Amino acid sequence: MIKARTIVEDECVSDELTKLIKNHPRIDDLWEAWKWRLSRDPITDATPINDNVMIIKTSSANLSFGVPSIAILYSFSEDEVRVFGIKHDLG
Repeated sequence: MIKARTIVEDECVSDELTKLIKNHPRIDDLWEAWKWRLSRDPITDATPINDNVMIIKTSSANLSFGVPSIAILYSFSEDEVRVFGIKHDLG
């Protein structure tokens, strides 16, 4: 069984998500899915920026259908994923 890491959001990420979710409630579903995914596999499809920082992005191909694009900056250890940046494009 895959061990799930704890997701730790920096305050700036939590604040940004709160604003986004207030105006676009379904962002919460998207974010919950990303937390589930990153807690179990923080490596696949991510690009290392340096030894401790990774970035992962969703495709912007579906912006015209109202599916937002996000980029997530994070670091991880065996026990946690620390998210310290998020950028979004709502189309």
